[in-house]
Amino acid sequence: MTLAYGMAVLFVRIFFVLLTYVALEKVDWRKLFSANNYRFAQYVCALSSIALGHLIGSFFITIMELLRDVLFSAFL
Repeated sequence: MTLAYGMAVLFVRIFFVLLTYVALEKVDWRKLFSANNYRFAQYVCALSSIALGHLIGSFFITIMELLRDVLFSAFL
């Protein structure tokens, strides 16, 4: 059970990191950074997507753990 849980956690976090990267990639970073700092804007996009993806993934993992505990306590 712990291997499956660990794989689920890994999948959820990678999924949300990729999802936030796709969403943040749509932002026009040229309005926030100059043309010379476009490479820096890409790094900011990547790091922000990792941070937000981890935060959102942790939230959903916590929700899944709470639902698991509620279901186990209700049926066991």
